[in-house]
Amino acid sequence: MDILFNYISALLWGLLIGLILSGFVMYLAHKICGISYLLSGLVGGFLLFFMTFQFTALIGANKTKTYVENIVASTQAVGENIDWTIVKDKYSLLEPYLGEAEITPANVMDIKTMVIDSINRYIWRRFGWIAGGIVLVFGMMIGGGAMEANRVSNHRRRTSGTHRNNRGHRTRR
Repeated sequence: MDILFNYISALLWGLLIGLILSGFVMYLAHKICGISYLLSGLVGGFLLFFMTFQFTALIGANKTKTYVENIVASTQAVGENIDWTIVKDKYSLLEPYLGEAEITPANVMDIKTMVIDSINRYIWRRFGWIAGGIVLVFGMMIGGGAMEANRVSNHRRRTSGTHRNNRGHRTRR
């Protein structure tokens, strides 16, 4: 039940953080870059999905890291005579993976170090994807804002002033 709660809370926190970050970026896109609401909404929708996924994975990895540390702490509390039936009962998710393995307290620390290092690398990759996504979206916004400004500027230039014919001369009235 604890795992289900952690999964749902990671999903909700990821959605909340993704929603806040997407809203902030959409606000910046509209106010600073002058992007229309439609383009800002499209970019915000993509960013909401992307950031929700990345932050959910990031928060889930942090919860998993805590889960691993709790398992190691409970095995160390028992000492040399580790009773794996207690560990299997308390952390039923690990039962298929523990099997009949010969695990000593020294092995547990080695396994903990490997798992924590792997989770830390995963967390840093999530941060990299988040930063890359934000840079990509700001690049799209700056490029989209420049294209939209050129389009509006060209439209104003075409519709204002005197009308000219195809050869660049004034039309006669």
